Amino acid sequence: MKSLAICVKKIELPDNYDDIPQAERKQPECTPEDYLAYGCDEGSKVPAMAPFGSGYRWHVTGLIHDETGFPKGTGHGLLKLLKIVCALN
Repeated sequence: MKSLAICVKKIELPDNYDDIPQAERKQPECTPEDYLAYGCDEGSKVPAMAPFGSGYRWHVTGLIHDETGFPKGTGHGLLKLLKIVCALN
């Protein structure tokens, strides 16, 4: 059985961030009307994420959600999200 836990601990941030590698998130290639904030392309586990204020609407929550970001309380929605978050097959 696999478990999912959230851990909170203190971290120390450096004064200079130049030595920390930066990753650029993939940007959406669809129109704002067709955008699914948490929808992944085939073969990818990381969705394209539009920057705040760029015209794409998306919902941020800590709840179990579907591809749009809105809460989804079904078992199917939970299983699909957990497979992405936990990299389950």
